[in-house]
Amino acid sequence: MGADTRRRFDGVAVSVALAAVGFFGVFGYLMVTQYRRFSINAFDLAIFDQGLWLLSHLKEPFVTVRGLHLFADHSS
Repeated sequence: MGADTRRRFDGVAVSVALAAVGFFGVFGYLMVTQYRRFSINAFDLAIFDQGLWLLSHLKEPFVTVRGLHLFADHSS
């Protein structure tokens, strides 16, 4: 592998890294801005936090915050 090829790969790697950082920066900013504008509170997040925890521990996703199964309104 020659020096020219190595430089080209380094340039590609730097470009991909910059694109990834830009992507996370822009969408991170948009996500936080949207979160603040809609005034989402901890109650709404707790529903999905508990459901995700239960699913990740292979338990039945009965969310006690709502008193319903996590998928109840979508699968009935």
